[in-house]
Amino acid sequence: MGDMVQIIEKIDATLIIHTEKAGELLKVLKPDNLHTSPKLKIIDLAEDGRYHVFIEIKDGSIGTLKNTINDLLRCIRAVSYILTLNEHE
Repeated sequence: MGDMVQIIEKIDATLIIHTEKAGELLKVLKPDNLHTSPKLKIIDLAEDGRYHVFIEIKDGSIGTLKNTINDLLRCIRAVSYILTLNEHE
């Protein structure tokens, strides 16, 4: 197949989760989002019942974007599960 030419220079993506627990998600996930590769920038915030995650992949790696979103979604699912358990106690 040979060497592939990199045509994507940078990727910006936004993930918006609509939830009443946006503030809780921000508190729990913020520490995880602070320590990333220099090629990856993640900014998150919570407002008006939405948890926003802004992702910047500085080297245009689709694999890095996919892995980052998968990791965030796994973390969000785990936090959602824990918050649901806490509500039923």
